Amino acid sequence: MAVTEPAIVREFRVPATHACFAAHFPGRPLVPGALLMQWLCQAALWQFPDYRVVAVPSMKFLRPLLPGDVCTLKLRYELPLDQVRVELVRAGETICQGVLGLRQGGATSR
Repeated sequence: MAVTEPAIVREFRVPATHACFAAHFPGRPLVPGALLMQWLCQAALWQFPDYRVVAVPSMKFLRPLLPGDVCTLKLRYELPLDQVRVELVRAGETICQGVLGLRQGGATSR
């Protein structure tokens, strides 16, 4: 898949009061990778509601995401839509990046 310019760019703030911070980790809270994956998949599905995430061929977690951080989510894609490249950036530094495999109308893989 050739990468296009960012087709979709969203900014958001990590809620400092999110329940995950109570256990992950007390005294040094950070967003768990599983929650980051959930947020990335949800963002792709909000943008492409007729699709399902069926694979994660690659994902790299490069830096921690902390309570209150302001991030930019970039989704890049081309047609036919079968993959979306995702990147989460904070203050110019990549937090995580990877590829989500999509399928139209199919069930999410388990």
